[in-house]
Amino acid sequence: MNNTIKYYLHKGFTPSYYFRQVNNDIEDETNTLSRVSKIGFQFLFLYKPAASFCNISLSTIRTASNFSKCLKRIQAQNFDDGLFTDAYSTSLSIISLAGTYFNFRIGVYLTTISDISSNLFQIYHLIIKQDFEKAFEVLLQTINSLLYLGIMFTGSVEITLASLLIQAIIQLKQASKEFKQGRYLETAANLILTAFKINESNSQLSIIRRRNTLLQIQKYRDIQSRIKAGRDINELYDHPLIELVDKINENKIILKDANGKELDFGAHFFGYGKDQVKGMNLSFKKEGNDIELEFKVNHVHRDKLAKIIEELKSSNQNDLNDLLKICKSHSTQISFSKKNSLKSDSYSEPEDLVIDLKDIGSLSIGGSKDFVGLYNRVKVKLKSGKSLYDMHEILAFFDLNKVLKASAQEDIERMKLGQIFRMCCPKAATLFERSDNFFSLSIDKLKEKIIKLAPEMHENFQKYLPRIELREILPGKMRYAIKNLSDELYDLGARNITSVLTGAYTDKSLCERIVSIFKVGALSNETRRYANIVANGISSTADFLSGGSDSVFTQLVTKNNKSYSEMWYSGQVRLLYSLKALDTVSYQYHSDNYGNRNLDSWWWGNSYLNRPNIFNFVKKETDYYQGSNEIMIKERIAPEYIEGMVVKSDSVKSKIIDALDVANLLKIDELGNKTIFGKSIDAFIQVGDAIS
Repeated sequence: MNNTIKYYLHKGFTPSYYFRQVNNDIEDETNTLSRVSKIGFQFLFLYKPAASFCNISLSTIRTASNFSKCLKRIQAQNFDDGLFTDAYSTSLSIISLAGTYFNFRIGVYLTTISDISSNLFQIYHLIIKQDFEKAFEVLLQTINSLLYLGIMFTGSVEITLASLLIQAIIQLKQASKEFKQGRYLETAANLILTAFKINESNSQLSIIRRRNTLLQIQKYRDIQSRIKAGRDINELYDHPLIELVDKINENKIILKDANGKELDFGAHFFGYGKDQVKGMNLSFKKEGNDIELEFKVNHVHRDKLAKIIEELKSSNQNDLNDLLKICKSHSTQISFSKKNSLKSDSYSEPEDLVIDLKDIGSLSIGGSKDFVGLYNRVKVKLKSGKSLYDMHEILAFFDLNKVLKASAQEDIERMKLGQIFRMCCPKAATLFERSDNFFSLSIDKLKEKIIKLAPEMHENFQKYLPRIELREILPGKMRYAIKNLSDELYDLGARNITSVLTGAYTDKSLCERIVSIFKVGALSNETRRYANIVANGISSTADFLSGGSDSVFTQLVTKNNKSYSEMWYSGQVRLLYSLKALDTVSYQYHSDNYGNRNLDSWWWGNSYLNRPNIFNFVKKETDYYQGSNEIMIKERIAPEYIEGMVVKSDSVKSKIIDALDVANLLKIDELGNKTIFGKSIDAFIQVGDAIS
C-alpha cells in the first residue's frame, strides 16, 4: 500500500495553483456568512501555504453537510433517489477527508474526483428539472475539475491554461449573477478573482512561449526527453529494491576488525545495470539519513556522460532551472560544485564533479581522466525520505536509465564473453570493450566479431565458457570466475601469490593488521576507503592515478623460486594466498607498474594494452623470474584464500600467534593441537626467506 501511494504520487504532478469547488462544500447561497465564506476560501486558495488548512476545513464541512442531509432523509423516511445521491456524496467526502489527513495531494485527487461525481448527479437532476442554465454552470465546473485532474495526471501547461481560462469565465458569470441580485461586495470579489485568473493565464501563456523558445535548441530538447524518462517509473513498481531502506538494512555487510570495530561495507546487489554498470554490481550505503548508491560506469557510457555534463555546464543556469520547472521535474534547480574524491585524505588534488538536483539529491562523478581509479566512479546521493523512484529520476537525467534495470540473459552472456576475452587477449579485448559495437551486437555476432579479432578465441570459448561461474567478492557483490583456472596455472609453474604487509611500523599495528586481514580479508585501496578504513599501503594515493586502486596487489611465486628475497618487496610479514584467488581473472605485469590501467601514459611504465595474459605471464616468470612482477586481484582476497605466512623472526612469529589466539582465530584440532585455517601453526607460519 505504501509503495502504491509513493508510485502514484511520484507519477502525478502538482498543479501551480490550488482549486476545489467550494459550492459543493458550502451550498447555501441565501446566507450572507455562507457567501462570504465561499469568497474568502477562494482568496485563501491563492496563498498556497493555506491550501492544506482550507482543504481539511472544507472537506470537514462537506462531510458534515452530506451526512446531515442523509440523516434528515432517513428521519423523514424519504427513500427516493436523493438519498442514494446524498449517501454516495457522503461516502466520497469521508474518503476525501481521510485522504487529506493522510496526504495533502491524495486529498486533492480524491476531492476533485468527488467534485466531478457530485456534479454529474447535479447535471442529471437539473436536466430532468429542465433547469438548463444551472446545468450549464455545473457543466463548466465539471469541465474545470476534469481539466484540473488532467493537470495532476499530465502536468500539461496547455491544460493548465485552459483550466484557468474556464475558471475566469466561471468567476465572471458568478460576478454577473451577484450583480443582478444586488450583491455588490460579492460582485467585486468575483471580479478580482477573475482578474487573478486572467493574470495567471497570462503567466501560463508566457511559460508556454518560454518552453517553445527553449525547445528550439537541441540540447534542451534532449534534457526535456531525459526529464520525461525520469518520470517514467512503470517498470519500477515491483522492483526488487523498491523498499530500498529495508533492503539495505537486510543486506548490509558488517565485518569487525582486530579491535572489534564494526566496518560497514554497505549492501551489494548483483545483476543490474545491463551495459551501463561495470560488473553489474550496485553498492548502497546509508550516510546519516541519506542513501548513497555507488557503481562504476562502462567506458562507452562514461564518454556519453561526459558530453551530457559538458552540455549542462555550458548551458545558461536560468534556462536549466526554467526547463526543470516547465517540464515538471521533481527538482527545481540544478547547481555544480567540486569536492575531494578521497575521504580522510589530506591529498586534495583528485576531485569529483557534483551535480546537485535540488529537492531530490545529487550525482557525482570523477572529475579528471588523470585519476583513472576515480574517473568512472559514479555516486548518487538520495535525500532523506526519497524513494527508488527519485533515484531513477536522478539517473535518467544523466541518461543512466538502465542502472536500476535487471540485466537480461544476453547481458550476462556478453559479460562472460568479455571476461574470457580479456583473460586470453588483453589488448584486443580492452580496445573492443570500449567501443559501441561490444554492446550493440547480438551475442552470436559478438562472438563472431571477437573470433575474427582473435582466432584463438574460438577454442578458448569452447574451453572456458562451460567453466565460468559466479563468485562473491563480498556478500552480494559478485564476479565471474573460471573454475579450476588455478590448476592450469599450477601446471605452468605457478605455486602461490604473495604480498608483503606494509604501512605497519610497530609490533602492535603489525599484529592488528594481520588479525584484521584474517577476519576481513585483504582489501583494495578503494574497498578500504568505502568502509572508512584508514590504512595506507605503499602507494595509497598513486593507485588512483595509475588505476590500480580497486585491486589487491600481489606477486607470483613459481616452482623455480628458492627464496622470497628474490622479490623486490620485503617486510616483517609476508602473506601467501592460494592460486584459486586467480580464478576470478586478474591483470598482471612483469615489472612494477603500480597496477597501471592507463592506455597511453608513460609515467607508470607499460601501457595497460601491453600487459601479458595470465598464461604467458606465468610461463615467462617461471622461466625467467622478475622480482618486480605484480598481479592485481579485483577488490578483495577473502580470508579463506590465505594459505600461509612468512615472518622474519621467531619473536615476530610468537607475537602474531598471541594476537591470533586473543582474537580467537586459533582452533584446536582433534589431537588437541592449535591450528590456523586447518594447518598446524608451524606449517602455516614459516620463519625465514627460504621457500620450502
